[in-house]
Amino acid sequence: MLLISSFVRASSQILVSECRSTSQVAFKQREMHDKLRCVKSMVGVQTVISERRREQSANKLKA
Repeated sequence: MLLISSFVRASSQILVSECRSTSQVAFKQREMHDKLRCVKSMVGVQTVISERRREQSANKLKA
Protein backbone atom coordinates (compact mmCIF):
# COMPACT_ATOMS: atom_id res chain seq x y z
CA MET A 1 0.00 0.00 0.00
CA LEU A 2 2.83 2.37 0.88
CA LEU A 3 4.58 1.53 -2.40
CA ILE A 4 1.49 2.42 -4.43
CA SER A 5 1.01 5.75 -2.67
CA SER A 6 4.67 6.68 -3.14
CA PHE A 7 4.42 5.75 -6.83
CA VAL A 8 1.29 7.88 -7.22
CA ARG A 9 3.01 10.77 -5.45
CA ALA A 10 6.11 10.47 -7.67
CA SER A 11 4.09 10.26 -10.88
CA SER A 12 1.96 13.24 -9.89
CA GLN A 13 5.12 15.25 -9.16
CA ILE A 14 6.46 14.32 -12.60
CA LEU A 15 3.19 15.42 -14.19
CA VAL A 16 3.22 18.68 -12.27
CA SER A 17 6.82 19.41 -13.26
CA GLU A 18 6.08 18.60 -16.92
CA CYS A 19 3.04 20.83 -16.82
CA ARG A 20 5.09 23.62 -15.27
CA SER A 21 7.83 23.33 -17.88
CA THR A 22 5.35 23.40 -20.77
CA SER A 23 3.56 26.41 -19.30
CA GLN A 24 6.93 28.13 -18.80
CA VAL A 25 7.80 27.45 -22.44
CA ALA A 26 4.45 28.84 -23.54
CA PHE A 27 4.98 31.86 -21.29
CA LYS A 28 8.47 32.43 -22.70
CA GLN A 29 7.13 32.18 -26.26
CA ARG A 30 4.38 34.67 -25.43
CA GLU A 31 6.94 36.95 -23.78
CA MET A 32 9.20 36.81 -26.84
CA HIS A 33 6.21 37.50 -29.09
CA ASP A 34 5.28 40.54 -26.99
CA LYS A 35 8.88 41.78 -27.07
CA LEU A 36 8.99 41.36 -30.85
CA ARG A 37 5.71 43.24 -31.20
CA CYS A 38 7.05 45.99 -28.94
CA VAL A 39 10.25 46.24 -30.98
CA LYS A 40 8.27 46.33 -34.23
CA SER A 41 6.03 49.10 -32.91
CA MET A 42 9.06 51.03 -31.65
CA VAL A 43 10.70 50.69 -35.07
CA GLY A 44 7.46 51.87 -36.67
CA VAL A 45 7.35 54.89 -34.35
CA GLN A 46 11.00 55.64 -35.10
CA THR A 47 10.41 55.55 -38.86
CA VAL A 48 7.36 57.80 -38.50
CA ILE A 49 9.37 60.26 -36.38
CA SER A 50 12.30 60.26 -38.83
CA GLU A 51 9.91 60.78 -41.77
CA ARG A 52 8.26 63.71 -39.99
CA ARG A 53 11.67 65.21 -39.23
CA ARG A 54 12.64 64.83 -42.87
CA GLU A 55 9.41 66.56 -43.92
CA GLN A 56 9.99 69.37 -41.40
CA SER A 57 13.57 69.90 -42.56
CA ALA A 58 12.40 69.89 -46.19
CA ASN A 59 9.73 72.47 -45.30
CA LYS A 60 12.35 74.61 -43.53
CA LEU A 61 14.58 74.45 -46.61
CA LYS A 62 11.64 75.56 -48.79
CA ALA A 63 10.84 78.49 -46.47
